[in-house]
Amino acid sequence: MAKKHKRSSKKKQPLAFMPNILILGFALFVLAGVFLFSNIASGSTLRGKIVCLPKKGTGPHTLECNFGLRTSDGRYYTLRSADGSPMQLYQYDTAKQVEVRGSIRSYNSDVYNVNGIVDVDSIVVKQ
Repeated sequence: MAKKHKRSSKKKQPLAFMPNILILGFALFVLAGVFLFSNIASGSTLRGKIVCLPKKGTGPHTLECNFGLRTSDGRYYTLRSADGSPMQLYQYDTAKQVEVRGSIRSYNSDVYNVNGIVDVDSIVVKQ
């Protein structure tokens, strides 16, 4: 008569590794969030002038003007209020220096040649 093999009393636990995977997944999620939002420079200050943003390309340019900021080093930024409402930038004298405080994010406009977008906390006209 053939011997019967005893089954191991230990049962396989296929879900035993789940807590480790969940912890690893959560850690990766947090790291991805930090990486994605690392291009946001919160509390930055830029100095320059309010100007009409330059359009991309060599095609015809219309008389419309989308105001933005040209910094002292020649970079252009789209400006929007921190709450997302439209900014009334036409009220600023384009001949005067301004100081813009806010969060800078990367932004690629299809129409305008800009280096980023600033969620504006405040604009101060410099004398």
